[in-house]
Amino acid sequence: MIDLPQELLDAVIDQVDDRPTLHSCALVSHAFLAPSQRNIFHSLYIGRRRVGSAPGRLRAAGPFFTDSPHLALYVRNVTIDMPGTPQQLAAWTTVLSMLQGVLGSGQGSLIAAATAVPIVSFFRVDVPQIRGDLEDECKEGPRLRHLMLTYSGLCELLLRPRDPSFMSRVERLELRVDAFSRGSDERLLAACAPTLTHLTLDAGALTQPLNIPHLPLVRVLKFKVFVDHLRCLSEHFPATFARLAAALPLVEHIHLSFIVEPLFPEVPWPAAEPLPVLGPTFKDRSQLLYLQGVHCTIPRRNALPGSMESLFRFFVPAVETRMPGLQGTGILKCALTDPLPSYVLGLP
Repeated sequence: MIDLPQELLDAVIDQVDDRPTLHSCALVSHAFLAPSQRNIFHSLYIGRRRVGSAPGRLRAAGPFFTDSPHLALYVRNVTIDMPGTPQQLAAWTTVLSMLQGVLGSGQGSLIAAATAVPIVSFFRVDVPQIRGDLEDECKEGPRLRHLMLTYSGLCELLLRPRDPSFMSRVERLELRVDAFSRGSDERLLAACAPTLTHLTLDAGALTQPLNIPHLPLVRVLKFKVFVDHLRCLSEHFPATFARLAAALPLVEHIHLSFIVEPLFPEVPWPAAEPLPVLGPTFKDRSQLLYLQGVHCTIPRRNALPGSMESLFRFFVPAVETRMPGLQGTGILKCALTDPLPSYVLGLP
């Protein structure tokens, strides 16, 4: 075999995204082993679906990382789909503890272990089961950069103790907000404010206005909201948008994703007042000074052929009516997009 620089071999293997191929590469030679393992163990999924398909896999994971501790160094992305039984929870905690010893948090806390990596996603977390496991915090330098939460109830736990060090360098935050958060989602946003540059909010039906703290560095906002069968947005959407405009002084791109079920036959959207800041006085604005794009999209749904296209034809003039100040600026863009990916497939 022709000798090639290790950096070139690493670069080639880094382009492989097929796990069976990576497993084969790891067996080729010692030079192929480390870069192949680095890619194989880059993302760790701890979820009940895979545990259900292989009950012994989770129990074997702890000894696996104990016997090969260097593999834990490659973990950069952890997704936690919390189990429903105490036995499964104990197994999950054991696995994270094994990773934690290498990742450097030095604590026994489930959250401290999980947040010791740059990218963390919590999905369907059973809060009562882990409430007693959050007293310790990560004492080493924070590494968490991208945090994804699909349950706002976890916000309060992540804010223990009062000044959690692992939140101090978060740059990207994806958060599902709801009426039951009791302000914990707002406090989580405030904790991330000094470093946050990308924010994704899933507001669902938006049953109450969102209180958005000042986020001085956010450049990109993604906001997902439901539209009812009468083609009406939540009555709280204008007030929430106004608060977002005031809270994000440097925002450059706003992505508004409207979740709509198509009708047959489709109906026009009702008339509505322009959104705050995006009305006729937009060019004389004192907010959204750096705005370059407002991207309004409707993700495709499983529907009759042509129904989404019919929905989109009514959607565009409705959006233009709500944002008259953007006409002729090139800022407003509307699109019918591919369906939203499943939770796991949508991870970075």
